[in-house]
Amino acid sequence: MARILVTGTFALDYIAKYDKAFTDLPNFHGINLSITLPGLRRSFGGCAVNIAVGLRKLGHAVTPFALVGNSPDHAYLDHLRSLDLDLSGLSRCEDYELSSSCWIVTDSENNQFTQFYPGPAADESFSARFKSYFNAHQPFDFVVVAPDVARNMLTVVDACNKSGLPCLVDPGQCALDFEDTDLVELFRRTKLLVLNRFEYEDLKKRAAERLSDVDTIIRTRGEDGAELLQNGQISKIPAVKPANVVDPTGCGDAFRVGLVHAYLGGARWAEAIKVGTTLASVAIEHQATQTYTVDHLSVRFKRAFGYASDYLADTYEVAASD
Repeated sequence: MARILVTGTFALDYIAKYDKAFTDLPNFHGINLSITLPGLRRSFGGCAVNIAVGLRKLGHAVTPFALVGNSPDHAYLDHLRSLDLDLSGLSRCEDYELSSSCWIVTDSENNQFTQFYPGPAADESFSARFKSYFNAHQPFDFVVVAPDVARNMLTVVDACNKSGLPCLVDPGQCALDFEDTDLVELFRRTKLLVLNRFEYEDLKKRAAERLSDVDTIIRTRGEDGAELLQNGQISKIPAVKPANVVDPTGCGDAFRVGLVHAYLGGARWAEAIKVGTTLASVAIEHQATQTYTVDHLSVRFKRAFGYASDYLADTYEVAASD
């Protein structure tokens, strides 16, 4: 299996369900609203670690790189150790007591409102810390640049380009934090980009001249599946319908896990996207972002697409730590 570096955030998620629709809320001048949440739960999150955990479950030797607070959650660390995940890339920032945190509220129509506190992720020491770690721990086979502070993502993409290392870039929910000039620079350096439909439309308005230069763009479209934009052509791949919608939080990260796993196994992009949509449907059936299983993934794929994928196995053996 591949040796993969995943950069981004290590975070605690606070997840709530709003039992009505956001669109039914009063529309006042400005925003001054209060809603009651029927429940709230804390779970392990951060896009870098979500993706790293999924890839680890599929047997890859994977390392998340993220800046964490001076007192990272011990239960979270114990959970990651139980998966035999390489934690050498978690770098503590003494100036921050807490690690990154995310508040996610999902309404009755599966719309989400997310608030993110970057905490140590925004520390200016990221560039120096990352370059030191990256240079000392090569070689990697692939890098996933998950959502993060804009300058952090640019640092990672630049390092990958200089070393000739392939990477997947996913600005995700942090896309709105990029200045237009940073977007132009990001797309100029990027060959593989993954976005959802809303992020794509926003970024296209802001940096269309560079977005069109990206070699391969994968645009996810929720229950409408995903699209591959390549060589001026658009290929549509259907979504895999989950047996039961429990929690959409983290399904995008699961999609990227399946996508990267199949791609590194030699799959063409259309096939890799199908694996991604299959794993995303599994994730939706579970609470939180890291609780899904990859057991019987090949069966789920065959049930959805009518044939067996060469890039999925019935069981996965977790690779030994380096």
